[in-house]
Amino acid sequence: MRRSKYDLIHAALCRMMVLSLILFICGAVLLVGCISDFALPEDGSPADNITDKPPSFSGSEITIEDINGEDFYPGDEAEATILLKNSGGSIAENISIELKSNGLIEIPTEKASMGIDALMPGETASLEVLVKITGGIEEDLKGYIDFSVYADEAELFKGTADIDIFGVREYMRNTIPIIGLHAIEEKIEIPIELSTTNFDILCRTLADFGYQTITFTDLLKHMDHGRALPDKAVIITSDDGYQDNYINAFPILKKYGYVMTVFLVTGAIADNDADRMDNTVFNKRTNITRPMLIWPEIKEMDEYGCEFLSHTVNHIRLGLASDGEMLDELIRSREDIESRLGRDVDFFAWPYDNYSEDKWPLIGDAGYRGAVRYWGGTEDVRTINLNNIKRFEFNSYIPPSEYAGYLGLYNISIESSIESREIETGSEFEVEYIINNNEEESINISSLELEIPKGLELVHVMEDGYISQFPALSEGSFMWVGDQYGIEPQSSINVKLVFKASQSGDADILFRITAFDSYIEAKDLQLVIANK
Repeated sequence: MRRSKYDLIHAALCRMMVLSLILFICGAVLLVGCISDFALPEDGSPADNITDKPPSFSGSEITIEDINGEDFYPGDEAEATILLKNSGGSIAENISIELKSNGLIEIPTEKASMGIDALMPGETASLEVLVKITGGIEEDLKGYIDFSVYADEAELFKGTADIDIFGVREYMRNTIPIIGLHAIEEKIEIPIELSTTNFDILCRTLADFGYQTITFTDLLKHMDHGRALPDKAVIITSDDGYQDNYINAFPILKKYGYVMTVFLVTGAIADNDADRMDNTVFNKRTNITRPMLIWPEIKEMDEYGCEFLSHTVNHIRLGLASDGEMLDELIRSREDIESRLGRDVDFFAWPYDNYSEDKWPLIGDAGYRGAVRYWGGTEDVRTINLNNIKRFEFNSYIPPSEYAGYLGLYNISIESSIESREIETGSEFEVEYIINNNEEESINISSLELEIPKGLELVHVMEDGYISQFPALSEGSFMWVGDQYGIEPQSSINVKLVFKASQSGDADILFRITAFDSYIEAKDLQLVIANK
């Protein structure tokens, strides 16, 4: 049957409507796809609403991380990570990033300026740059990297990251006094305690001689990495963990800008004041009751910079304990402190100084780097044995006037010279003593003393020496006494003596000076007198 022209027109219109609908649907699908591609960045995070606001890099940042996971030292490699974020409302195009440092961090030339084609709103990009800490830094300094971000239609954005760079240098003084204390009380009850007044005098004496406190952590980082120490370093320690460390010692430490290391008997440390324990928990024989620290006080001191290490859980005699007992005491104590403070505990102190070389292999097994004794005197960083670190026992028996001498805070040396050690009877010979002040401060010598054996006679004092007057004879010793014997920093004075030999045999000459209320002795001069 033939269709009319109206049927043909109607059919054509229907086909056009279907075609239009198909085109509309396809266009809608394409539009949704385009919007989706624009709105959702590659990381899948939702973008900000697309607006006419310009792109922005607010919230972008740079971080610097040491590759070795340690502190930053000269020569170390580090990774700088720049995290860019387009926090604006429109696409950021033609992005450039410029990096600059203060010269303490070396940035590769090819990485000093970098570029990115574009960032969608809400999109982020991460760029890593391998940098290096400049070598030869001897002092603790702060290094930083600045970064600037430029893009079309965007405001300039700047950010920075800084790091502490620890200097590396040899410790020229070599020796470090490590002071061993216990309780620090307003009124002492037993000699092992030190009065608060005398603790202040101790800190003032250290400060007067230019000493700065360090911790065992500082010492270990010097041993491991060469980390620079103060020109005059000292470590102040206290055993057990008495509350007087917080009440009496802590204010004095802050007064002088000092820190101290406290070896904790962790089994005697409570969480709060209501549960505070005393020293009878681990010392049943004492007649003196002293309260112990609690963790909030320890945390406050820790945040200031004081160091807390292990003195076991129960203050047992480790040298007499079984291997299992020793490991249990040390591991539990270390883990308790580390979990509370979030710091590594690398050292412990032997309770009662009950020390045993046979136990050395267990030190590492318990997770420590070393152990500290209560006796032994000054420690030398050139020869230090981390399993046997020595301390100065410090108590109320030591007069404050002798603190400097007892701890060896000054660096004074005495040299002697002689023409010949083989001398004939009847002959005269010269001896010179040179007193060197190796300090940066002037010192005064209050006396010089000379002891000579029978068969030797002091003939006279030569006038071309610094000290030219003849000494007085007192109880068999020749003595120069006075306040005029001052020695400037890094200088010396001398005395030149003439002796006469009248008797054959071995003869030792003894010479010493008095400074800081302490004797400083020259090495004995040993002579052989032969018959003429």
